[in-house]
Amino acid sequence: MQSAVVGPGRPARPIWAHLAVLVLSVVVPLWCLLGFVGWAALRAERRDNQQQTILVARNLALELDRALGGFGASLRALATSPAITDGDLRRFQEQASQIVPDGSVIVMRDRTGQHLINTLFPFGTPLPVTVAPEVLAADECVFRTQAICVSNLYTGTVDPQPYVLLDAPVILEGQVAFALSVAVRAAHLATLLADHRLPAGWGVSILDRTDRIVARWPDHERFVGSPANAALREATSAAAEGTVRSVNVAGVPVWGAYVRLPGWGWRVAIGVPEAVLDAPIRRSGIFLAAGGLLAVLASLAAAVLQGRRLAQPIRALGRAATEPGSTPGPSSIRELDQVGVSLAEGAERLRLAQEAGRIGIWELVPDTGQAVVSASQVQLYGLPATAAPHGFGWDAWLRHVHPADRARVAAAMRAAIESGSGYEDHFRIRRADTGEERSIRAHGRMVATAGSAGESRFVGVNIDVTEARAAAEALAASAAEFRAIFENSVIGKVLADAATSRIIRANRGFCQIVGQEEVALAEGPTILDLIHPEDRAANAAGLREAMAEGRPYRVETRLLHRDGGLRWVIMSVALLPGVAGQPARCVAAVQDITDRRRAEERQALLAREVDHRAKNALAVVQAALRLTPRGDAATFARSIEGRVNALARAQTLLAEGSWSGTSLRLLIEGELAGFIGPAGSAGQPRVTLDGPLLQIAAEASQPLAMALHELATNATKHGALSVPGGLVSVSWSVDPSAGTFLLDWVETGASPLPGPPARLGFGSRLLQATLHQLGGTILTEWRQDGLACRLRAPLSRLVADWPAGTPARLPAALE
Repeated sequence: MQSAVVGPGRPARPIWAHLAVLVLSVVVPLWCLLGFVGWAALRAERRDNQQQTILVARNLALELDRALGGFGASLRALATSPAITDGDLRRFQEQASQIVPDGSVIVMRDRTGQHLINTLFPFGTPLPVTVAPEVLAADECVFRTQAICVSNLYTGTVDPQPYVLLDAPVILEGQVAFALSVAVRAAHLATLLADHRLPAGWGVSILDRTDRIVARWPDHERFVGSPANAALREATSAAAEGTVRSVNVAGVPVWGAYVRLPGWGWRVAIGVPEAVLDAPIRRSGIFLAAGGLLAVLASLAAAVLQGRRLAQPIRALGRAATEPGSTPGPSSIRELDQVGVSLAEGAERLRLAQEAGRIGIWELVPDTGQAVVSASQVQLYGLPATAAPHGFGWDAWLRHVHPADRARVAAAMRAAIESGSGYEDHFRIRRADTGEERSIRAHGRMVATAGSAGESRFVGVNIDVTEARAAAEALAASAAEFRAIFENSVIGKVLADAATSRIIRANRGFCQIVGQEEVALAEGPTILDLIHPEDRAANAAGLREAMAEGRPYRVETRLLHRDGGLRWVIMSVALLPGVAGQPARCVAAVQDITDRRRAEERQALLAREVDHRAKNALAVVQAALRLTPRGDAATFARSIEGRVNALARAQTLLAEGSWSGTSLRLLIEGELAGFIGPAGSAGQPRVTLDGPLLQIAAEASQPLAMALHELATNATKHGALSVPGGLVSVSWSVDPSAGTFLLDWVETGASPLPGPPARLGFGSRLLQATLHQLGGTILTEWRQDGLACRLRAPLSRLVADWPAGTPARLPAALE
């Protein structure tokens, strides 16, 4: 069977190799686990052996303590002998000789170190003075503490052998008179150690306070007097007992245990060579390694045999997948039989998918020119079914490519084959059976042939995309049309999230309505955020309900402009058809009706004002008719005509000002124009006007016009305008602190007046009624050269847009 390639430089391996890896992945961890368990058990055994060394050291320390204690007890008993009290040293030496242990010497010395008795020599023999520092140190300890002291290892003065000394005080009359000691040869203590019969390879030493070896077993003579190794000295310097790894004095790596003798300062140390402790671990490790290796080899052999047996039905299954019409026979493996059935079913499903998707599969071997195509490929090109799989090669395929695309398509495929890169192209073909032109999208790539060094195949698919391409073009045209309508519409358009009202896209018309850029709208407020706060809650509820029901939502509302202003709009929101996997969207059409609303509001206001003014004018005419004397019909007609004309002139000025009020100067000029004749002989004006610019409210214009008309009529009949050279001065002012308007009418140059009239005429009554209507008063003064009047009225009733009450300051036009 040919081996496939699973990756760069990684050839596929046979099934027996995979089974071998599987076996190893099971056996090796198990082997390691067993090895770890065995190693842990051996480590525990090793720790037990190490603990055993401490127990042995304790036992030896207890026995040595008993031996030293026995020597001490004998010395204490001997120190109380009556022979010492009697001064009979001969008899005392005899007593000492009887109890001295074998290999030991009993000596009694005074404070100078002079021997008084020595069991090594007959009594009366001249005895030396001790100069050994260790002995003198023990004597000094006895004289100072009156207790038994033990020396470090030293060499005897008379007998040059290694000794240790137990020193006891001889007390006479409450004072230490002498030091009584027993000198024990170190060899005697070595015999004590040998009696314990330690296991082979073990070593034990007795160390004095300076960590010198007092006794050792084995090889006592070799190591007596030698210092203990440094590691042991450091370990025993602080602790009462413990363990240490070191190299003993013989140069052998050992595991050591040590115990301090309480009260003596000596130590017992045991060393066990690590080779002795590790011998069981080594033996067990060798056994585990050998057993595990045999298990692995046996498992690998079984894996190879089983793998070769399984490879046969798998090869048959592979042939069925690559060779049309080949069917694998039943095997002994249920799963492989199921794979064979699934493979056949998958091939049928693939054929159905190719037919439904109009997908053809092709394969080309560039080196040989051999081509293999699927049945769906020849069907795609309108060829008979017999053309599959080998009857539709390179040349036949190129003949069916549209002539306008043929050269380009052939060059693109050759370039892909030469470079080994992926191939993707779109071209047209002509079906062999009908000559119909179809659009084809092609994909392909080079694939290495399994098991053939250097040989590759060019594998790919052809997909008939004629209908899909036409639909895509229609969709693109529709999208372009939508974009053109959306962007260029004079009506504001907004695309938003239906659930959150977040703006996704807005056209120029909407941006102009709210005074913001599209980028800011897409990153900032929602549609509801742009609605006036007073309208927002109702619109939010209505829009949410409409979107939930999928119906359009239409409302006339106010939007906030970036400059702080408001824009009236008609907003129509419709839910767009949903797209699977995407949030629902809606589109809003927003028409700016601000100008229309303002025009409607002005028209409504004007209609109300005209209605109001007409009623007022009729009321004034009615009052004029009622108050005008009716003695002479012609005079009555002229009076009524003049007063109605005054009302008409005021009405004209109000209409020209859109009923928002009129200029006081224009009002006065309009009323006085009909009464002013030619200028005087000196060319002086008949009327002078002086005062600030004031806008008279619409409500006050007609009453004030009537008052001015009456004053002008009176001046023309009886006052300054009735004689040549007469002058009427009209001046006006405002008192902001009092909120009062003042108008002074002063006539000069008139015929002398005898005084005020005996009774009020119609004009005077009309003036008072008019000023009363404005909430004001009139003050008249009949001077010799003419009439002087002062009209006073509240600014809030007379001047347009003047607030009620006392203003803080004048309008800008009056300052």
